[in-house]
Amino acid sequence: MLAEQRHIEKQAEIEKNKIRLIAPGGGRSAEMTVKQGICLCLVY
Repeated sequence: MLAEQRHIEKQAEIEKNKIRLIAPGGGRSAEMTVKQGICLCLVY
């Protein structure tokens, strides 16, 4: 899916410039998948 690919690219760009306080993979996991988030956004 094109939207998922764009989301992954954008997240990678954000991660590249981010100063981390918590180790990668730490913290709370997402409750929604990318597909669910896109559908929710479109329906709303």
